[in-house]
Amino acid sequence: MKILRVVGILIKGIITIPFRVLGAMFEEEPKIKSPSTTVKFKNQNKSGVPDSFDKGEKFEEFLREKIFTKENYILVHKTHNYQTNSNDFVESSLLPDFKFRCKSTNKEFFVEVKFRTTTLEGKVEWCNQKQFERYKNVNKKALTFLALGYKGSPAKPDEIYVIPISKINYSGLYLSTFDEYRIPTNKNLSNNQFWKIQKI
Repeated sequence: MKILRVVGILIKGIITIPFRVLGAMFEEEPKIKSPSTTVKFKNQNKSGVPDSFDKGEKFEEFLREKIFTKENYILVHKTHNYQTNSNDFVESSLLPDFKFRCKSTNKEFFVEVKFRTTTLEGKVEWCNQKQFERYKNVNKKALTFLALGYKGSPAKPDEIYVIPISKINYSGLYLSTFDEYRIPTNKNLSNNQFWKIQKI
């Protein structure tokens, strides 16, 4: 009986091996990206800047001109734009978009800027998980906030939320749960108003 079992296993192996070889021959070859490959974006503006980056940069400009104004906040750090980083990536661009110093308290804090117009299953996906973990780590060292513009246009958003990263647990937000962090879109954010947000 043992001899028959061994013979059976050998016959099964002889029949199976050619099919495995054939399967490997016709299996799709994995696509390997070359380090020199340039990422191409579907939608770009006339300067070659992808729409998503263009909207983000325009919303950053809006926030600096209208919300976190020179009157109340000193600009300590600002990440480099898409064109600079696409030519020679600046490592500090991994930090949140802005770092401000409050003129009345002399306290410094980071602000990550995002502009979104759509939701996914009712949530605004404001970053990916890797970015979220990075912002959480930055927040351990220095106060960090999310400035989220929603709908409208980057230069004239319908809604703006300024939320402490410490209050955010996920990369997707149900905005209705953060209504208390919504700020007016038509006037600058005073020092007193800003620090009240942190205490909510």
